[in-house]
Amino acid sequence: MDTKNVFQYLSMPDLNISCLALCTLGLKEYELEAYLTLLKKGAMTVSELSKNINRSRPSAQRILGELLGKGLVYRKREIFLTGGYVYQYSAIPAEKFREKMLKNLEDWYNRSVEVIKKMPIDF
Repeated sequence: MDTKNVFQYLSMPDLNISCLALCTLGLKEYELEAYLTLLKKGAMTVSELSKNINRSRPSAQRILGELLGKGLVYRKREIFLTGGYVYQYSAIPAEKFREKMLKNLEDWYNRSVEVIKKMPIDF
C-alpha cells in the first residue's frame, strides 16, 4: 500500500478495523476479504476459496501466497488414500491477527518518533 492510500484510509471520518488492517498489515482489500472468508468459514482449498470470493483460481492462489507470506494464513497438506494431495488453507486466529496489527502499529510509531527526534530544526 502506498503512502497516499495509507493517509486516505487513516483520514476517513469513519475509521474502522478494516481500514486499520489494510494500513497496518499492508493488505489489499481482496486479501482482507480472503482472510475474513477463511476466518469465518474455516479451512478451504484454493478452488473452494476462489468460489467463495468470486475470483479465478489463479487469483485465489496468488492471494493465498501473499497471505502466507504475511503470516496471516497457514496451509496443511491433506493426503488422499488413493494418491495425491491437496492443500487446505486456514486463517490465523483473530487474536493473532490483532496482535500483528498492534505490533506493526507500535513498530511504526517507534520508528516515526525516532525520525522526528532526529529531524533538523531547519528542515
